[in-house]
Amino acid sequence: PGPETLHIQRPIMAVVTGIMGPATLLLLSLGLVARVDSFDAAGVHSSAGRGRKRTSMLRRRQHDLGTGGRIALNLFPPKAPKIPSSSQERDGLAISGVKEALNRPRDPTFPLVEVDFPPLDALNKLGDGSLRSSIQVEDANVAFAHKLVKGIFTPFGGLGLGPSVSLVLSSSAGQSLAKKAESKVKAAKIYSVRGGLPDEVKGSKDSVCVFLTPSSQLDYKEARQLAETGTKVLLLNGSFKDARSVPGNATTGYFLKPLTYNSSVAGYLIRAYPSRWTVLDAVSKRELGSFTDEEILVPMTNTPDLRASAGLVAKAFDERAIQERSIL
Repeated sequence: PGPETLHIQRPIMAVVTGIMGPATLLLLSLGLVARVDSFDAAGVHSSAGRGRKRTSMLRRRQHDLGTGGRIALNLFPPKAPKIPSSSQERDGLAISGVKEALNRPRDPTFPLVEVDFPPLDALNKLGDGSLRSSIQVEDANVAFAHKLVKGIFTPFGGLGLGPSVSLVLSSSAGQSLAKKAESKVKAAKIYSVRGGLPDEVKGSKDSVCVFLTPSSQLDYKEARQLAETGTKVLLLNGSFKDARSVPGNATTGYFLKPLTYNSSVAGYLIRAYPSRWTVLDAVSKRELGSFTDEEILVPMTNTPDLRASAGLVAKAFDERAIQERSIL
């Protein structure tokens, strides 16, 4: 069966409503029944349905249920996106989104997943070029990799019932990172792109390969080729990407990008799969807008175009400033 949830057509729904109308209304009110399930909203379709023309979520919302539309039984609707209040909360949201993406990627034949967020709370340390900050970033990425591997490998009380996980170091990784990974990430087998990956992980649908901070075209090439064999691949906080590094049929499991305006963080672009890409105001925490993959990704890539998101944040910032001046 494909990844789409069971869609109940109107004739069947009429019978169900006639039998248990109040219960159906309760499900509707609780959001447990929706016109389109969360994976449709994220652009996930079965191979049989890929050829259908995709209708925007805005248009879907405007259609009334009684005008020939469909509804979907969605017992686990995606949670509303939120700005994480701590690194612990962020890690939990990221791991949840990654697991969803690994299990239900946008393209089932290409299970390549990305996760991208600032590893340090202090954003000014990320690009200052100091050795101390570089070490802190490295430590934070290894610490998250440890949590991620545990979340994938031991989902049921540490019983080790999940898939086997390999941690793949960049071809440019130094000995310091290798030692930290071996010391901290105990539940994963450690490999290096430089040393090559064993045949046992290639084409294995029961394993996950986590590429830790890939940064060279060789890293991305290895990840793409591995995903093409059917192995689940995760790119963790990659850098130095170009238009060919990550193709457009990859899946973003989690994305968190602070958006600055007037030299301060004024909002965030967040994506926790399978939810839409969402822009949130940094002060009010309210949603300013949202996008599907097709609407926000640069064509042929898995990289979001930030211009529309930055514009929404700037507009909200200016409107708030005008309101505050009017009060004075």
